[in-house]
Amino acid sequence: MRSQTISNSNSTSPLRGQTTANVGAGRLSKTEKASSVNKTSSANMLSQHALSRLKERPRLIAELADTHRSVNGLMLAVEQLKRIARSAVEIKRLVSMGAESAADLNSVDIHKREIMNAVNSQHFGRYIIDSSFAPVTTNIAEIDFYVPGLDLARERLTNELVTLYINNKMIPLAFDRVESDQGLFEQFSVMFSLGQMRLRRDDENGLIIAMPDHMWRKWDLNIFISGQGGRYPEGNPITVSALTRYPTVEMITMLDIRANDALEAIERVIARVNEMHSYALEILNSQSHLADKLISYCHKASDDLGQNIKALFATNGTSALKAIQKHYVGPNRENVVSLIKK
Repeated sequence: MRSQTISNSNSTSPLRGQTTANVGAGRLSKTEKASSVNKTSSANMLSQHALSRLKERPRLIAELADTHRSVNGLMLAVEQLKRIARSAVEIKRLVSMGAESAADLNSVDIHKREIMNAVNSQHFGRYIIDSSFAPVTTNIAEIDFYVPGLDLARERLTNELVTLYINNKMIPLAFDRVESDQGLFEQFSVMFSLGQMRLRRDDENGLIIAMPDHMWRKWDLNIFISGQGGRYPEGNPITVSALTRYPTVEMITMLDIRANDALEAIERVIARVNEMHSYALEILNSQSHLADKLISYCHKASDDLGQNIKALFATNGTSALKAIQKHYVGPNRENVVSLIKK
């Protein structure tokens, strides 16, 4: 009886073996689930990394394109400024010699046309230099000018309404004798902004008006002013010419070579062109350095890699394309050509 009991206790129960198998299977399934979760998280991390790289490509390409467009525009601006300087110097020579013959006057007009063509040159639909001979480095170029007699320095004894008619835009300015200069400046700034212009003050409390260059090119520089007897006479509007802060192209293209100040005007234009030429060269050097740095961000490839890729093209084109894709972020035609040329 005892031996039978002992033998029964030592025997393996079918239910116990089934339970052990179920536990092992459960542990295995948990391991597989954990492994699948790790693979899923790794895949998600890789996809997120790839997505971030894809998001960075358009910004880098756009920045590189803008920088190269700026560099190209500045290079063209330097050449156009040289062209303007040569024509201005030739006009100065003819005027100093007292040009009176028809041939000399015709030469002056030809050089004026050369200067106008240089100022009107465009690059990707944008002007290369503005009307004041400054290289265009921003989306909006502006020309600064003064209106004769318009400032905040003069004493205000009476209230006066001054109306300006500038480039087909009417701008009323109410000079209140008890209003502060800052208050008047803020009111006038709003009125000029409605005419698509900006207003600033100089060190002598004068009012500087900034007009977009594309509007300036269509303007004859005439300003019609009506007042009430204080700053400007009452009655019919008077006509005055805009006083530019810097020399503009009109100073030489609309020049009367017989005027007493003709040589002085030409010299001012030449000095401005030389100043802007030095300024353009300075910006060009900095922009070129930035463009070179951005190009290095686009790819990192050793010199011998280009030789290997050219050899791969001869044997296996697919491997060559994969090598290019590996070493270039967002490969395009220019990147591929430059890599093969290494």
